[in-house]
Amino acid sequence: MRITVPLALGCALMLASGASAAEKLTLPSAVSMALQNSPMVLQAQAQQEQAAAGRREAGAMRLPHLQVREIALRTDSPADAFGLQLMQERFNFPAFTTSDPNNPEPLNNYATEFEAAWPIFTGGRVMAGIGQADRMAQAATAVSDHTREAIALATASAYTDAVLARRAVELATRARDTTAKHVDQAQAFFDAGMMVESDLLQARVQLSRMEEKLISVENGARLARAGLFRVMGIDQNADYELDAQVAAIEPATSALPDALTAARARRNDVKAVAAQVDAARLGVNRARGEYLPEVVLMGKYALNADNPFGDDGDSFTVMAMARWNLWNWGQTRARVSGARSGHVAAQQAQRAHDQQVEFEVRQAWLQVREAEARLGVARGGVAQAEKALSILESRFEQGVARITDLLDAETMLDDARVRELNAGFDLQRASRTFDFAVGLPPVPEVSR
Repeated sequence: MRITVPLALGCALMLASGASAAEKLTLPSAVSMALQNSPMVLQAQAQQEQAAAGRREAGAMRLPHLQVREIALRTDSPADAFGLQLMQERFNFPAFTTSDPNNPEPLNNYATEFEAAWPIFTGGRVMAGIGQADRMAQAATAVSDHTREAIALATASAYTDAVLARRAVELATRARDTTAKHVDQAQAFFDAGMMVESDLLQARVQLSRMEEKLISVENGARLARAGLFRVMGIDQNADYELDAQVAAIEPATSALPDALTAARARRNDVKAVAAQVDAARLGVNRARGEYLPEVVLMGKYALNADNPFGDDGDSFTVMAMARWNLWNWGQTRARVSGARSGHVAAQQAQRAHDQQVEFEVRQAWLQVREAEARLGVARGGVAQAEKALSILESRFEQGVARITDLLDAETMLDDARVRELNAGFDLQRASRTFDFAVGLPPVPEVSR
C-alpha cells in the first residue's frame, strides 16, 4: 500500500495538532480548580453554611414566635358544650332552660387560634445561646478559610512534585544518553583492541542501570501527575500540559520569633480554636441561666365556629407567665458541671493546638534554612562533578583513563544534578509551607 505525499503531510499535521491540543495547566489554574472541586473544601463550605444557619436560628429565639392552629372538636361533655356555645356566641338562654344541661346534644367546634409568645427574661440563656452560635459560625468560617489554604498548599506541593518528576525524567534521559555515548566509544576502543572486554561489559551494565532508572522515573512522573489531579478533584487521566517553569517564590527571611508571633495573629485555625473556646465559655453561662426564673409574655386570638375556619365568635387572651424551676434532682447542676468541663477541655485543646502551631512554624522555618544550604552545596557539587567528567572524558578519548573511572564520574554527576534539582524544589516547597504556617497565602499567585 502506498501513501501519497499530500496524505502523509495531512496525517502529520493532524498528529501535530492533536499533540498540541493538550491544554496548559498553570499552578494558579490548578489551585483554582482544586478550590472548586476538592471534597474537603466543599465540606468545609457546607459546614460554614450550616453554622451560619444556626446563628440565624439562635438570633430568632429572642423575637416573638407566632403560631396558627386549627382545632376540630366534637363533644357532648356538658361543661365543654356549654363553654363552646358561649365561645361561638350562639348561646341561647331560653333554649338552655328548656333543655337538659346534663345531657346536651353533641356539638361541633372549629377553633382557629393565633398565638404569640415572647420570652421577656430567660436568665441569659437566649443571649448566651446567640453568642455561642455566633462564635461557632466564626469558627466555621475560619476553618473553611484554613481548609482552602491547606488545599492550595497541597495542590502547589503536588504540582511541584509533578514538575519535579518530569524534570527527573529529563535528567535521567540526559544521563542515559551520555552513558550510551560512552558505551559507543568503549565499543570502538574494544573493536580496535584498545580495551579489554570486561571494561566494555561494565559500561554496558552501567547503561542497563541507567535504562532501569529511566523506566522508574517515568513511572514516577505518571504517578505524580495522577496525584496532582487527585488533589485537584478531577479525572486522574486528564490530559494537561504542566508549566515546567513554575513560578518560584522568594524564601522567607523573617526571624523565627517574628514568624511565631505572626502565626498566632494570622492563622485561621488559631482563630477557629479561639472562637470554639469562647463558645464553650458561653455554654457555661447558658447552663447557669437555668438557675434563674423565666418570664414569658403570651397572647392569643381565637375564632370559634361550627364549621372550619368560621368566625362566629372571637376572643383574645393576654397573659404573662413566670416560672422558676426550684428542684429537678440535680439536672441543672449536672449540666453546669458538664459545660464547665467542656470549657476546660476546649482550653486544653487550644493549648495543644498552640504548641502544634509553634512546632509547625519552627519546622517550616528550619526546612527553609536547610533547603537553602543544601541548594548552595548542591550547585557547587554539580559544577565540580561537571568539571571532573569533562577532564575524564578528555583523558578517556586520549586513551589514558579507564572506562570505569569515566562511569564513576558519570554517576557522581548524575547524583549531583539530582541533588541540586531536589534541593531547588524542596526550597520552593518549604517556602510555601512556611507561608502557610505563618498564616500567609501559600499560593500568592491566586490571590493577586
